[in-house]
Amino acid sequence: MEKKDHFREPKVLKELIQNLVGPIMPTGCDSEDRNRLENLKIYGELIDSMVIDLDNIVFYYRDHHEKSIKNLVKQANIILDGILGIEGE
Repeated sequence: MEKKDHFREPKVLKELIQNLVGPIMPTGCDSEDRNRLENLKIYGELIDSMVIDLDNIVFYYRDHHEKSIKNLVKQANIILDGILGIEGE
């Protein structure tokens, strides 16, 4: 049985990012929410960067014939289409 790397689990990665970036949920306290707004902007930049990575996989590799590349393109499309509700190029 293959041992799964703990740090590759989505839940763990999300927790690590939350700890690095900081909280984003509003509190109603002006000074706290200013910091959380900055944290939220960082989240947005990270998400945008990751979506661009996925879109680049679909765009630049869509015409490749290697099975391994086709699998990556297919998965990137599934993520873009299914989870985010957008289609890759």
